[in-house]
Amino acid sequence: TALATAQRTARTGLAAPGLYESGPIPNPLAALSLDVAHNLHNSFPVVRVWDVSGTPFQIECDVTPSGSNNVTLSFAVAPAANTISATVVG
Repeated sequence: TALATAQRTARTGLAAPGLYESGPIPNPLAALSLDVAHNLHNSFPVVRVWDVSGTPFQIECDVTPSGSNNVTLSFAVAPAANTISATVVG
């Protein structure tokens, strides 16, 4: 939308970071890797990953940027559907 474009332009001009919160991520195929499209136009964002199956807590996983608008989260054990959430700043 025009508003989203204007906000992105303002953030870029001010060098202010954007924020994206994924909410629970579906994982119907029990994949070991999940792609998150944050659309922040930042190739090196800061990413925190949360287990939200109960009381939220931060978890460890590999985070790989894939372009300026996406990151891939990789896990040793496939997370159950809707138990992982990501917060991206960049």
